[in-house]
Amino acid sequence: MMPLSVKVCGVTNVHDAQRATECGATHLGLIFVASSPRWVTPDSARELGNWQRKKTMPLVGVFKDPSAEEVKHAIDTAKISLVQLHGKESVEFCRDLAGEHRLPLIKTIEIDPAVVDPLASLREQIARYAPVAQYFLFDKPKNSHDDAGTNWLATAMALLKQATPFPLPYFFAGGLNAGNVAAVISELQPFGVDVASGIESRPGVKDLEKMQDFFQAAHRHNAASEGVRS
Repeated sequence: MMPLSVKVCGVTNVHDAQRATECGATHLGLIFVASSPRWVTPDSARELGNWQRKKTMPLVGVFKDPSAEEVKHAIDTAKISLVQLHGKESVEFCRDLAGEHRLPLIKTIEIDPAVVDPLASLREQIARYAPVAQYFLFDKPKNSHDDAGTNWLATAMALLKQATPFPLPYFFAGGLNAGNVAAVISELQPFGVDVASGIESRPGVKDLEKMQDFFQAAHRHNAASEGVRS
């Protein structure tokens, strides 16, 4: 079993980046979407890029329906080493972007139980984007009304298990926290998990205690799973 990857998303400053790294993060997500409460400012992006050079920590640039120029500017400013597309980007756009910058591409796919046939929709999107991405990230729709996340989480995990096997490794996101991450790892055994709001004191500001609890829960279960398989 591969070691679990943990992506801490919505990092907005070097202080939180350093603490996430110390907790065990394998990737840090910087959100380049101005409407997001976790948007990283140009100055902070530059500071994080300079910090990354010393730490060799993979920075993931998160975009939603960007222009090619926006992505290039973020690459130049923050020295991101992966690109995550979170919108309705076309396959052609993804292919051109990956070809031009030669960076691994994470394509986000929202699992929406409200569509007519969610399993067919999920399979169709997986098949469409698999040729142009290196990873998937399965996430909760932003317009979901399931505030607690429990109904969506159970449905999403069931759909993913029905849709296996996958052509690419994937991250799982969507309301994860220290209380539910172990169940996700146990049920899905993903390549990685992605967390943002579940380890924050407020949007864009990470909480050290919540981060520590999250990583302890994730790695404790992952280590136990590896022990069972050895």
